[in-house]
Parts: sequence; C-alpha cells; structure tokens
Amino acid sequence: MVITCCSSSPSFSNKYSAQDVPGTLCSSNVTNAYVDIYLIFDLSSNTDANKLRQITLSLASELSQLQIAQYNDQGQVWHRSRVSIITYASTSNAVGNITTYNSLSDVTSALLSLKVSNDSSTNGLNAALQLAYIMNQMTLSNIGWHRNPLYIIFSSSINGMDTALITKYTNFNACWFNFKSCAGSLSTVNMNPKDSALTSFLSSFMTPSMNFSATDPNLYKNLEWAISQANCECGTYQNFAFDTTTQRWTLYADCYDFTYNFDESDPIRPGSTADSTCASLGREAAAYTFAMQNTPRINWFNYIALQGPDNFVPSSYIGLHRNSQNSWMWYDYDGSEFPLGNYQPWANGFNASSPGNCVLAVNNGTWQAPLYWQPASCLLTNTAYNYTFPPPHSKNVTNYMSVNCQSFACDADLAYNCGWSFMDALPNNSSQQVKTKTQEFQLHHIKTIQTNGKSFIYGRDIHKNEPMPKLFQPMEIKL
Repeated sequence: MVITCCSSSPSFSNKYSAQDVPGTLCSSNVTNAYVDIYLIFDLSSNTDANKLRQITLSLASELSQLQIAQYNDQGQVWHRSRVSIITYASTSNAVGNITTYNSLSDVTSALLSLKVSNDSSTNGLNAALQLAYIMNQMTLSNIGWHRNPLYIIFSSSINGMDTALITKYTNFNACWFNFKSCAGSLSTVNMNPKDSALTSFLSSFMTPSMNFSATDPNLYKNLEWAISQANCECGTYQNFAFDTTTQRWTLYADCYDFTYNFDESDPIRPGSTADSTCASLGREAAAYTFAMQNTPRINWFNYIALQGPDNFVPSSYIGLHRNSQNSWMWYDYDGSEFPLGNYQPWANGFNASSPGNCVLAVNNGTWQAPLYWQPASCLLTNTAYNYTFPPPHSKNVTNYMSVNCQSFACDADLAYNCGWSFMDALPNNSSQQVKTKTQEFQLHHIKTIQTNGKSFIYGRDIHKNEPMPKLFQPMEIKL
C-alpha cells in the first residue's frame, strides 16, 4: 500500500529570474488551503450589533471559498481547512472547538447565532487567546501532518482589558521578525477604527501587515491573503521582505537551510559534492544548492547567515556551478538551470575564469555583508577546513564544510514533498533521507500497522539499525 496525500506530483512553476524581485510568491489559491482558523469575536456591549451581523454574514460568504472539513475524502488533512469560533467580553467562551464543525453550513449557523452581550468589559480577550492556543496544541497532529493556525481577532474596544499582559505574551510581531519563530499567524480586524487606543493596540502584536479594518472595502481580500500567508511554511528559515507594491511584509515560498559535515558526528562521505549533499534532503522537495542571483536574495541570505542564530562560517557552498557547456548557472527549484546574471561579487584574486566548477561564499572575517564568491572544487573533501565556532558554541571542529541548500515551501497548492518536511508519502519498505537541525538519519518505512483502530508509521535508522528518535515515532496517519 502506498500512502498518498494528493492526486498529482508537485509542480514548481514559479521560476527564478535575474530581476530584483523579493522572492517566489506563495500560492493564493485559498480553495486548496489547509489551515486551522480561530475566529475570536468581541461580543462586549462596545460592539455594534448591526456591524457584527454584517461581518458574520460576509465572513460566512468568504469562507465558502475554503473547503471546510475535518479531513478530505482520503481521511487526510491536505486541502481542507477547519474553523473554531471563540467569543469574549469580561470572560471567554468556546462556541465551537476546532474539531466541532464539519462543513460551511455548520460554521455559518454558528456565526449567525452570535449576539452582542450587555457586558462592557473586554478583559476576556487574553482568556480567549489561551483557549485558542490550547485547542491548537491539543489537536496538533504529528510533525509533517498538521495545519498551520491563523488566529483572527475581531475587536471593538479595549475597555477593562489588560493590554500589557496580551502584548507581553502574545507578540506575533516580535517573533515573526525573529526568523518567523511564531506558533502560527495572528490577524486583527478593527471593528471601531475611530478608537485610536484600540487601533494602536491591535497594530502592536499581530503578525506584520495583518492588521485590518472592518471599514476597508478590501477586508475580505485581505483575509484571503492572510490565509494564504498562514498556509505558506518552510519549517526552517523562510524568505520574507517588505513588498513595496502591496506595502506589506510578505512571506515567500523560498526556504533556506544549511547542512554541515565534520568528523565528530557526520564525516564527509567519499565523493560527496555540494549538490549531492542537498540532494540527500530530498529532490522531491526541490532540495538544490542555494541560488543568490539578485539583490533581494542576497539580502535575505545575509540576514540569515550573518545575523541568524547559527552564525555563518568562513566559507560555504552556494548553488552557482558550471554546467556541461562550462557556463556558470544556478539551479531552479525543478532542477533546471538559469544563467549567472549581472550580480557577480567575486572575491579578490578570483573571477569567472578561475578554476573550479562550484562556488564558495566566503566571509570577509568581519561577520558583515557582503559575502564574496570563490570558485572551488565541487568535492567537499577538497575544500574542508578546521574551524573554531564563535561563542556561545566555542567548539573546535576538524574537516568541516557547510553547504547552503534551498527548497520550495509548502503552501495551499503544494501539500507534500515541500519545505523541509520529511514525513511525506512514503510507500512500505522504502527509504528516504531525513534531515533536522541536529540530526540526519535514514528513515526506513517498514510498515503501516493498525493499533486500536488508528494507523501508525514505524521506521528505523538503517545506518545504525536503531529506532527513529522519539520525536518522530510513532506517527499516526489517517487512512
């Protein structure tokens, strides 16, 4: 039996270009989205009843574009979204759990039943958010089989609210800029934009560019965008930039990670190249060496490499390589190639004619941009070096080499073999390389078995003949 999630293989149609575009757009096809949406409504007496009715009617119509269900026809999560409805005034109330509604009709009935209360306090927002977070944690499937959460707050007032408590513990703005380390996305809808205190509060802790106004004629288009953004995930470093056309901070479908090899834990295997190292992460997920063909890509790479928590090492492979015609090329996500372009920051003493069929990005020793390019051998054993990591690692390693890899994000249209997910559609008795930030091992899918009416995947590390780490086993699946 082959476990599949989708009717067709992924297609990578958004190709790179040498133009200075911020990145590859995430799918905006919300019909195919698979997101858990938590609708959090202010039902205090500060909310206008007519406005609430108008919003719930319009929202029900907007949600008709999604396929709302717990699972698809194959019993899987892909391309099906779920909705929870939570309300608050001085306290909070779960009108419907994320597992309650099985159709748009169910959600519509619940939305249209909402009524404004006589309670003027809005201090229940913190409790409402906690309810949503708990629901999300309780319903998370195992890694690789989950739907990203999108929390949407519809607010009319901050009367009686402890706003400092909420902004302290619910700051999606801060964590988003910290390499998108948030547990989901949070959007706010201001139902009383004339209230300056409310406006300031709602714009202080949401996911960047996801604060909307109920009076904006484009509100529901904006919410569609928020859904598609929430559904776009790498699982590792993800490209983001301020789009000057839309005037929004935007996530793109470009994923980045680096692999490393040194003799203490993962010695360089004979014959290993930069490209084969990225390929070990899975060609199905478009794992090729990293392309940095224009200024926005360079800026993103520098942000991660020079400011990120992993720190950039003195030299590391990127995706520039000579093809069979001896021309310098980059890899696209589908493995095709496109030419070098005009951006060519060769290091001192090197140029496009220097020997070597691959390229290292070389740090100038100051831990500052820019990084310079140096042609080199494609064999990792020929370029490895000894290195002392800076604090807090302060660790000496020998025979070290790093390779920068790229992948295509999981989004509404691409639900498997994407990002850096590893629990993809594995047939029985098949193997696939698995990579995390701290471990690399070969997952061998031995079999799918039934336990108490539930299906589980079990696997072993076939290099060491050991069971998978506890983090990865067993993994329940829906058949």
